[in-house]
Amino acid sequence: MERREPLTACELLIAKVIWDREEPMSIKEIASIVNEKFERKWAKQTVSAFLGHLVSKGYFRMERRGRHFCYIPLVTEEEYRTLELTKSVEFWSNGQADRFLAAFLQDRVFTEEEKQRMRDLINDLD
Repeated sequence: MERREPLTACELLIAKVIWDREEPMSIKEIASIVNEKFERKWAKQTVSAFLGHLVSKGYFRMERRGRHFCYIPLVTEEEYRTLELTKSVEFWSNGQADRFLAAFLQDRVFTEEEKQRMRDLINDLD
């Protein structure tokens, strides 16, 4: 993924709503969902401003659909998550993924199913 300016916390909420929906969305739809899901009281104009930032940073594109504009991801949630996790591993664990993973796993309780999926992921590294 090419280097882009990082997202702010507010921009990330907007991006998450669009990524979760997996289809182009209008400002009205985005505002409604972000306000409900994240307990915000943002006006459509506020959401529009954040969407403008997301477009100018190259994470989404805007497309006219009839009388409305819709927003379409140029960067997938998986691409963004991978970038952010890689940056966290570098910063918090000096690039040592095992130290980062140990910190993440500490004091957590997992179901047997989750444990098996993690074992399978580690076994697939070979």
